[in-house]
Amino acid sequence: MSLPPEEEDHNHPIAMKNPALLIITAIASLLLVVLVMEHQAKVALQGQIGALQTKTQDLDDQLELLQKRQNQLEYTPRTTVVQADNPEELARLRAEIARLADQLARVEKAGAVTSNELAAARGPKVPFVYADSTPRNNYAFSGYATPQSGFQSMLWAITQMDAKSYLGSMTGQNLEFWSKKFQEEAPDGVMPGGFRNGAMFKASGYRIVEETPLSQDEVRLKVFLEGARTSILTVFQRVGNEWKWARNE
Repeated sequence: MSLPPEEEDHNHPIAMKNPALLIITAIASLLLVVLVMEHQAKVALQGQIGALQTKTQDLDDQLELLQKRQNQLEYTPRTTVVQADNPEELARLRAEIARLADQLARVEKAGAVTSNELAAARGPKVPFVYADSTPRNNYAFSGYATPQSGFQSMLWAITQMDAKSYLGSMTGQNLEFWSKKFQEEAPDGVMPGGFRNGAMFKASGYRIVEETPLSQDEVRLKVFLEGARTSILTVFQRVGNEWKWARNE
């Protein structure tokens, strides 16, 4: 025996009687899941950033102690009689300086890696001014075939704290100045102090906004540094088949 229509309706769920309500319920459930996942992702990211900040501070502290210790050791042989009276002690001090130089280089590289990871985790602090800017995490060593590739190779070397590649990206006035500065302030493989405070290291990306030939062998690049929101003028000079950073204007 079949039920009357009104009784049959009472035996069906409300959602079955209203497909639109079923769709709305499904969408609401999906949104709730998305919001929960987004919250979990934000919490995880905040934890990652906090850990990287702690690691960066620890590395900075290590670097400061190593630099102080190295300066003390380098100063000692020049100011005491150990140089003339105790060659064994002098040899020990030189070995200690070499060991500290190697340790300093490794801490510098570790600090650069952590700083880059932190920058990538945070993302740009402010939106890019130029949507087609090259973001920091896309920097790469790209050779010196053009002024543009030479600039990115130089910038990559700075963010990696790679002293050898940094010097290799230069010519002319810049090479003369920085070679001398490296000899005076930093052991082999270590960047001089303060590089991580500079605009080029801190920039979240860059865009070459203007390219002006100055001669057959010189090109000036106007570069906008994202994050720092500042522009720099760099001159690249052709050396053989390569374009190297010659000076800033």
